Amino acid sequence: MSIFKENRDYNRFMKLLSYYNHENLDSTFSFYLQSTPPIQKKILSDLQLKNKLVEIICFCLMPNHYHLILRQSQDNGISTFLRVIQNGYAKYFNAKYKRSGPLMQSAFQVRLIDSDEKLYHVSRYIHLNPSTAYLVPIDKLQNYSMSSYPSYIGKDNMPFITTNLILSNFNTKNNYKKFVIDQADYQKELKQIKDQIIE
Repeated sequence: MSIFKENRDYNRFMKLLSYYNHENLDSTFSFYLQSTPPIQKKILSDLQLKNKLVEIICFCLMPNHYHLILRQSQDNGISTFLRVIQNGYAKYFNAKYKRSGPLMQSAFQVRLIDSDEKLYHVSRYIHLNPSTAYLVPIDKLQNYSMSSYPSYIGKDNMPFITTNLILSNFNTKNNYKKFVIDQADYQKELKQIKDQIIE
């Protein structure tokens, strides 16, 4: 089932990634949106004083799922962050599309990334997702704005993303871009094999 039906849905989720990445929040994102500009300014100012739950290393939103690489900054930071994000987005989605019940199939799945090498390869896998799924051709991947990839190659700047953990190992953004693009065909082949096995 699609969990993102239009650009506004993707944008809402990305705003939630930024807003809810703070511990002990005093107000929901919905309250923030409904507030007057002076109150919104005060809420954002107060957020700057709060500790982050996680570092968001990279992400990619797909029509029916999403991927995140997170580094925990607080005890239970990842589980708290994901729970609040998913609950907040489900409430928005259900209200908008007049539905009820859980939106996500399961709470979330977590995999430990225990080496730098694995971190680089998982980031590449995540950033290639839109091309692998034939949502965009590989030469347009840098325009897929529902991903942190444009920030990694210098085409966009998403201040809630921490890119230096990965980019510091590639000397230039062009080196990272080459690292990603060079595996695009191979990743598509792997997906086709996996799909055939499942069928």
